[in-house]
Amino acid sequence: MQENILITKSKENVISLYMTKVYFLLAISFVPTIATIFFLKDKINYFKEAHPTSLLFLGCLAVVLCFVLIYLIKIFNDSNLSYLFLMLFTALNGAIMTPLIGMYLKSSIGTEILFQAMTLTFIVFIGMSLLSIFVKNVSFLGQFLFVGLISLIVVSIFNLFFQSTLLQSVLSGVGAILFSLFILYDTKNASQNTDISPVVPVLQLYLDIVNLFISILDLIKR
Repeated sequence: MQENILITKSKENVISLYMTKVYFLLAISFVPTIATIFFLKDKINYFKEAHPTSLLFLGCLAVVLCFVLIYLIKIFNDSNLSYLFLMLFTALNGAIMTPLIGMYLKSSIGTEILFQAMTLTFIVFIGMSLLSIFVKNVSFLGQFLFVGLISLIVVSIFNLFFQSTLLQSVLSGVGAILFSLFILYDTKNASQNTDISPVVPVLQLYLDIVNLFISILDLIKR
């Protein structure tokens, strides 16, 4: 009986230490994103007016490079290189987000909307992280989240051509719910797989948070 208690406590300590590493690295991963946004926001606005076609090409190239870095992070997951690739990815993602964030930073109202979206995102993240402690099993969410994500992407592409405001609002609402559940799912999975490098779980949570933030931001502005 006493031996079982000691094993349980030891396992809890391992999980606690591992998740501390995950959350610390997650916090650090947003530094390159924020730094890149503030470094490029004025430059990209100028470049957008002077060379719009070139900016579109660079944006597409940045997206491709992001996928390459995600691949490299997973390939070199057990190597220290994965940490470098993670920071490069988050910096590059900051560059991709700069036109969107820069648009809001132009006015005090836009800045307030950004702050509201960040606050709500943080509250949801904390809530889902705490919920993951009490939920025993989230494996049943896996298939649902995958189908939901694919459906969201397909309908979003469809709406690029039809530009429906109502549909976009629905997509943002669904996206907010979907990525909130992704945070729950990925957090629980991370706590149950403490024998792997924290880099991939951090990458997953980073993407969950960014997509949740963008969904909430789009909902607030409407």
